[in-house]
Amino acid sequence: MLRTTSAAATDAPSYSPSGALPKTKAEAEVEAEAKTQMEEAPADESAHSLRRWRGTAEISRVDLAALRGLAAYLPLDEKTRGVLRDYAPTGQIHELRAAFSGNAEAVEHYALSAGFAHLGLRSRAQGNFPGFSGLSGSVDCDEKKGRAHIRSAHARIEMPNVFTADPLRFDRINGLVTWTANGTGMEVELPRIAFAGADAEGSAQGRYVYNGSGAGTIDLTATLPRASGTAVWRYMPRSVNPQATEWLKQGITAGTAHDTRLILRGDLAHFPFSDGSGKFVVTSRITSARIDYAPGWPSIENLDAKLAFEGVKMTIEGERGNILGTTLGKVRAEIPNLDSHQSELNVAGEVRGPTMEFFRFIAQSPVRQSVGDLTQDLLTKGGGMLALKLAVPLEHSIDTRVEGDFLFIDNE
Repeated sequence: MLRTTSAAATDAPSYSPSGALPKTKAEAEVEAEAKTQMEEAPADESAHSLRRWRGTAEISRVDLAALRGLAAYLPLDEKTRGVLRDYAPTGQIHELRAAFSGNAEAVEHYALSAGFAHLGLRSRAQGNFPGFSGLSGSVDCDEKKGRAHIRSAHARIEMPNVFTADPLRFDRINGLVTWTANGTGMEVELPRIAFAGADAEGSAQGRYVYNGSGAGTIDLTATLPRASGTAVWRYMPRSVNPQATEWLKQGITAGTAHDTRLILRGDLAHFPFSDGSGKFVVTSRITSARIDYAPGWPSIENLDAKLAFEGVKMTIEGERGNILGTTLGKVRAEIPNLDSHQSELNVAGEVRGPTMEFFRFIAQSPVRQSVGDLTQDLLTKGGGMLALKLAVPLEHSIDTRVEGDFLFIDNE
């Protein structure tokens, strides 16, 4: 139900629709309400001044997708019509209270409060505007500032200028967002946002400033008590070398991350801050991980390790794990430069176990191409220790370089 009142300050513009007439009773009713709201007022003293108007509106409920279809019949300026076209809002608005004023060209001032359910907006690459859907809550704002309380289930957020993966999906998002706008830019504050989904559960707080150009500056911290190791690649920004992101997707195939902490601070145009102008740090502990570090090599299983991203570098420092029937000692995997077009994964570690398990390792790895069938028919009792180093070019892993020293211990 739409109820409108008008209180024209001087002249109110006529918003008679052009083109085809409404085709449904609902469209005709909306058009009539719009005309009632914006009916003509006495002429201004100055014939050359823009006609001015003001008004109020109360809407008990409106479907935004339907509103887009009726935009031609509503008293909207061209800028507002453009917003409806570009951002394609969906969802429902309820209990809206609004007051507004302006001239024949644009809305100049407004104040509104409303609830919303399943709200969605299309992402816009130009202007770095994120897209989202499924957000519910309430909003209270005017042209200079606002705040939104978020209470959402089954929401998703899409940031095509930041992440390369599909939209981030959440089972739950709760929190408060506030913002101020100054015409060319805006400042957004996140006092605290809590979220949970299949990939992760945690909270974040921070501040984002956009001055009308560039990517904006950010000061964000987040903690995640739980996260999936297989989802790490989803949170890699576009600036990361695609081969490095692909390795994270294909290389970490199992595991759970605990006590993950993120710090992101600086001008996002310089992310991941290889020039030292900002800070990007992610630390986490992973357990029961499986690492497929290079195609054709036996996987590292049951790995407990520390995972860290700092600037352009990624490191995994393993504390324990297995390769086939052997036991890992200290192992370190590192991508020194995620931003490089020639990223390389370096792995170094010590492995202990029965000698026959090392023969299996040779048979199931590219090492066999170098030694042939030398170990195929060997039988031995005893153990050994292998100090192994691998250098894996992520763009062409077939050129992996291997260096190893094996020590036989009490063999027969």
